[in-house]
Amino acid sequence: MVVLGVVVGVVLTAVAALLVSAVAMYWSGAWWLGLATAAALCLVLPALLERRLTRAFRRLHPTASHMLFQTLSVVNSVWLALLLLLAPQRARTALEQSGPRLLPMLSQQQLERIAGTIPRSVGPVATARRVEAPPPLPVASSAASVAASPSPSLTSSAIRAADEVEAEAETPAGKVYRERASSVVVLHAHIAPPKDGLMAKLYDKLGVTYGESLGSGFVVDAAGLIVTNQHVVEGATSLQVVTQDGSRYEDVTVLREEPKHDLALLSVSTSGLAVAPLYKGKDVVVGARAIAIGSPLGFEYTLTEGIVSQLRNVDGTRFLQMQTAIAPGSSGGPLFDERGSVIGVNTATGGAAGVSLAVHFTEVQKLLAAPRKPRALERFLPRPRLASLETEGADLSPTERMNFREGASLLGHVAVKCAKPLIDDAQVTVKLAGTTGHPRIETNLPADARDCMTPMLLLISMQVAATFGQMGKPPSALLLTFVEIPREGSATGALLYRFERG
Repeated sequence: MVVLGVVVGVVLTAVAALLVSAVAMYWSGAWWLGLATAAALCLVLPALLERRLTRAFRRLHPTASHMLFQTLSVVNSVWLALLLLLAPQRARTALEQSGPRLLPMLSQQQLERIAGTIPRSVGPVATARRVEAPPPLPVASSAASVAASPSPSLTSSAIRAADEVEAEAETPAGKVYRERASSVVVLHAHIAPPKDGLMAKLYDKLGVTYGESLGSGFVVDAAGLIVTNQHVVEGATSLQVVTQDGSRYEDVTVLREEPKHDLALLSVSTSGLAVAPLYKGKDVVVGARAIAIGSPLGFEYTLTEGIVSQLRNVDGTRFLQMQTAIAPGSSGGPLFDERGSVIGVNTATGGAAGVSLAVHFTEVQKLLAAPRKPRALERFLPRPRLASLETEGADLSPTERMNFREGASLLGHVAVKCAKPLIDDAQVTVKLAGTTGHPRIETNLPADARDCMTPMLLLISMQVAATFGQMGKPPSALLLTFVEIPREGSATGALLYRFERG
């Protein structure tokens, strides 16, 4: 037991230090500050808490000979859990952006795949209204784009409606967005969590049954052919394709994957989709306009613009290096020229401002011409979704609301794991008692469901109480309503979480 305690303590300390330092580096940009923060949180604090936790665990470990390592294990498990439930998106982004400095032996795609196992909370796709579009841009004829594209529908929060924009004032990037945004799709992937190792045990205790990943793609054939990055679909058990007008497709087939060029070809059963035409020239020139549409960090249908900085060949794969800004969530989205033709597939950031990469359009041409090996995925089933976030006594700023939404994602996992069967008007009330006190949990769910939920709710209540303590005027209560929680048969229900400030 002593050896096991030592091993578990050291490994969990290393994992916690990695995530904490990565997040600190992401926030501050200083590697030394990140590592210092990680050392203080993962080593110094457990040592200070050792005596108190020794008393708590003495019944389980009468000898207490390896209590320091038990303390390291417990405290660093808490740090990992808090990172996952407080800011899963920041943890994912930190691993993807700061990970190469901490783990130089891993590639960017490997780090993104590891980060993809961290669940995230993504809001529902905005429902767009349709507007009449002007005549389309001229496009060279192609067998993949014979079908006429429907009039694009624009997201009101992303760009003004086309009928409100004066034609003479429209920029080239705005014109590309108006003509091509309807050919871009958002991809939601469910990824199986780790099956073995410490992270698998931690995810099991947290109630995490699947990981979530977000990416982009674009339609190359009106009959439902979609191109994206291979790392977006790698390890995915199911995919959901969402178009700009809000249409959703849950039955997706992977027709071909090319890890070497980080490309994948998908298929959905539909017709009449708007098509993004491929570039027909011989090559792209340095200095050409480069326009991207994607979902960076979950902000769907974001438009960015830059130039092609250089043409690259990396281990046999052709890339466009561009100044155009992209971020996690933009992977797999199209890179357009000023005439609306796809010149590349947005793939990765270079870890520095103004340095991003897109797979060259010629690699896409090869993908479309290559033999296909269809692989059907499971149907994308609805998962618990945070439908509303309300407060009593005081309101939250937009930033505070985003942080609470992000941190609340794991409550949906807890509901799926524990609230069986889910009753009508299901409610859980957590009466906070500060960051160190023991909160009181009240619920109308069965006793076994309450006991199952208690460990996770204790961790979440600590963070909610800490966040309230940092606010000038915190609300007296925070209400989170989750919907689409599975019930008996194919029915779904809702569960209300209420956190009351003590």
